[in-house]
Amino acid sequence: MPSIFGKSHLYRYDIQGGAKSHYLVFVHLPCLQTHLKHLYHLSLLPFIEYEQQTIECLMNYNSLTRDCINYILQRLHIHDRTISNCFGLSYFNKINKQCYWLDPDISMKQQIPKSELKPNLTFTILLYPPVPYAITDEKARLILYQQIFCNFISSIYTIPINLVETLSAYFLRGCFENKFNADKNHDILQLIIAAVGLSEEKTDRIKEKIIELYRDLNDIDLRSAQNQFVHQISQINTYGMIHFEIKELATDSIARNLLYN
Repeated sequence: MPSIFGKSHLYRYDIQGGAKSHYLVFVHLPCLQTHLKHLYHLSLLPFIEYEQQTIECLMNYNSLTRDCINYILQRLHIHDRTISNCFGLSYFNKINKQCYWLDPDISMKQQIPKSELKPNLTFTILLYPPVPYAITDEKARLILYQQIFCNFISSIYTIPINLVETLSAYFLRGCFENKFNADKNHDILQLIIAAVGLSEEKTDRIKEKIIELYRDLNDIDLRSAQNQFVHQISQINTYGMIHFEIKELATDSIARNLLYN
């Protein structure tokens, strides 16, 4: 199956040196389809069959996180420094269920548990550009847009009530083109309703309006629908927000915090 970023979905970088001084790292790029399948266990999705792209890196034990980021940028042919500086690597710790960013100027191996022999990392946006729809680098745009789509469906953004229906329609058109079917893919509609902060009760009219607007966008091409969605997202107050959790050791309680770019 093809990747949204090219024909092959697996690439490998080798760094010079002895094999004993190296370790493998699997870096995954943002992918809405994979996000929906893994996080929400949805199997019936109106996507063309794309796979999440993974880049396999053979890293030196002394390599900095920044080295890995640069290898990925090189492989993806992203050369625009204004956007390439926005990317980072995150790691999900399966033991404590916490996700954290890796410091780019510290050895990657020092930041990952020793038990992780072949760590899996996520290559994504750390600093969100103020005008995301104006990015001209196609690969960088794809990564950014996929991350914004994932953020939207994960309720990262606080959507103003007057934008709920329009944004939802652009989301459906921009992600699924003309393949969305309200009867077969009702789970996605329910996810959208939850993502924009509405309860499932008394939302039938809103769902009907979303479907109506989605059908009205039939003549809009995929790229235009994506640009419109991202443009409107970039105008809301919570664009550029990152969720993270802090655990109070004394009380063992979880405090959810927000970080803005």
